[in-house]
Amino acid sequence: MNAQRVVTEAGHALGHCAAILTCILNPEIILIGGGVSAAGRMLMEPVEETFKLEAFGPSSHIPFARAQLGNDAGILGGAAMFFCE
Repeated sequence: MNAQRVVTEAGHALGHCAAILTCILNPEIILIGGGVSAAGRMLMEPVEETFKLEAFGPSSHIPFARAQLGNDAGILGGAAMFFCE
């Protein structure tokens, strides 16, 4: 029960941050990656719920998706930066 509450609170915090960032960046889609993406619907439901409540007008309809690279995104990004410099 406590673990589920922590995941829900983390989801609400992530949704709040996503709502703020959409005001600044105006993205077409919001990708969730890394270890967070493995939490699935348990995390994404509170994220999307909070985002829809707090996002500014038209931004509230921006879709969320799971990043295809999952947990490997950070390491692949770091490798790309190393080899592209």
